[in-house]
Amino acid sequence: MKFSTQCEMTCAPISMELFHDFGEFLCYTVPSAGMIYLEWWSFELLTLPSELLPNPELEVSFLSICYSITTTIYTIPEAIGSVASTRISDALGTGNSREVRMVVIAAITLADLQALLVSSTIFRCQKILSYFFSYEQDVLDYVTNMISIICVSIILDTLHGTFSG
Repeated sequence: MKFSTQCEMTCAPISMELFHDFGEFLCYTVPSAGMIYLEWWSFELLTLPSELLPNPELEVSFLSICYSITTTIYTIPEAIGSVASTRISDALGTGNSREVRMVVIAAITLADLQALLVSSTIFRCQKILSYFFSYEQDVLDYVTNMISIICVSIILDTLHGTFSG
């Protein structure tokens, strides 16, 4: 930005004033980062008590498959939420409340449609989806039986991912 001619009119000079409100910035970022870390660690910590279940190998395999599916799908609503957050911030900065409302409605609608499309696709392809991860019949049957819970989880995670943005 320092050497670009396109940023001459909008770029403020670099100075120590940039760090003036750094403490306030940390007050918002540290709890937010902690919340995200705890969310991801909760997924990882679920594998520890699975050792106490009757068939731990099957349970860990299933949790791994659920975790892989959920984290892969979660990137879509997270992206929708991030884009909506940026657009809403821009609209609020210009004082355009009508655009804020339109962006929120568009983000929620897009997230809902994505959740329904992905969940219904996963539900319809439940037998095929299992083969991406394992060829063991016990794991295939378990994933096929539990795929409806994964679909509900995807819908709820989609809403959470979009609203957290």
